[in-house]
Amino acid sequence: MIKRDTLQRAIPHRTSDGAGGNKVEFELLERVPAHVSITSTIADMTQYGVKDEWLLHTVTDYKLDTVTPNVRYIYSEKVFQIMRQVKQGNEWFQVLREVNADADL
Repeated sequence: MIKRDTLQRAIPHRTSDGAGGNKVEFELLERVPAHVSITSTIADMTQYGVKDEWLLHTVTDYKLDTVTPNVRYIYSEKVFQIMRQVKQGNEWFQVLREVNADADL
């Protein structure tokens, strides 16, 4: 499978906004070549609670990071969290759900 898209691994860090609140800044790490499909079915909406968020079905050549706390992946300037990841043959299949970068830490 040709992987023409790119996911970028990002680690969020809360920093002070100077006005008594916090904001999230991302430490951008490696880019991962991937095949990305943006779809939502009734089953996806039920299983993952998708409403207006994007849901990505991706295929990569290696396992995405699920160990680092709060790890996120950026695609098309949107932030995603891994919901499920399985290996089939020599490729990894993932489902990622769009998350609010500030609220989901």
